[in-house]
This record gives sequence, structure tokens and C-alpha cells, in this order.
Amino acid sequence: MFISIGSIIKDGNGNEYILDEIIGQGGFGHVFKGHRLYDGAVFAIKTMLPAFPNSEDMVAFQNEILAAQEICGDNVISYEYVHSGDKYPELPPYIIMEYADGGTLRSLIDTDGVFSEEELIDLFKQLSRGMKTVNSKLVHRDIKPENILICKKIT
Repeated sequence: MFISIGSIIKDGNGNEYILDEIIGQGGFGHVFKGHRLYDGAVFAIKTMLPAFPNSEDMVAFQNEILAAQEICGDNVISYEYVHSGDKYPELPPYIIMEYADGGTLRSLIDTDGVFSEEELIDLFKQLSRGMKTVNSKLVHRDIKPENILICKKIT
């Protein structure tokens, strides 16, 4: 099944989420901003394409998702729920994760352009703490400003 703006998905407890808008896309699918119906909490929902080039890619992706679910700490995006396609067979694979309300490092660079030494040191400290946490479970192979998400609440 294909999901798009307005689609309803569920987490492991059956809570429903509605997809509000597309906020990005990549090699594996689209990323939507959505909200949980019962309380309005906002999340990012990454949808997976239903087909992978080969079974090796699918297994590698599933292993990476399993490892990523275990990552928890400051300066990393947390996963709320991962749907492999099994629990709700009518829905494709997707990930419900924390919504980064500050955009990406790329958008911050493009908007602000110039940073003070103090701001740069703070950004590098947050990035290094996040990467230390991520690298304890897996190797992130696509570090670039577009993939570094900013949460305004994190300092």
C-alpha cells in the first residue's frame, strides 16, 4: 500500500497518526510531519519504499533499524515505533520518530550563514555527543548537514 498526506498509520499499541505534510525524501522513501490523533503530539514519520533492489539490501536495512531503535540519549533522534510491515500488513514499512522542530543543519547554515565561535563550539559539542551515542550501536554512513537534525529543545 502507498501512504500519502492524510493517510492514517498506527503504532504498536494501535494509536493512530495522521500524515500532515511531506517534509523530506530520500533513497528509502518520504518523510512526513504527522500527529498522533489522541493528543496531537507531533512526530516525523519516515516511510519505506515497498521494494528494495535485492534481499541483501533489505536485510541490511532491517539490521540497521533494529540497532537504531536501541539508541537513546541526548542529541539523537529517538524512535517511537518501527513498523516492519508485519503487524499491519495493509501498511508499508515506516518509522515514527521524534520530530526535529529546528530543521536541519543545512537550513541553519543557509539561513544564518555566520556563526560565532561560541555557537560553533556548541554545535560541535552536540554533534560529537550525538555521534558518540550513535556510534555505540552502529556506524552512520551519511553524515552531512542535510542529515543533522536540529531540535530547539536540545541545548
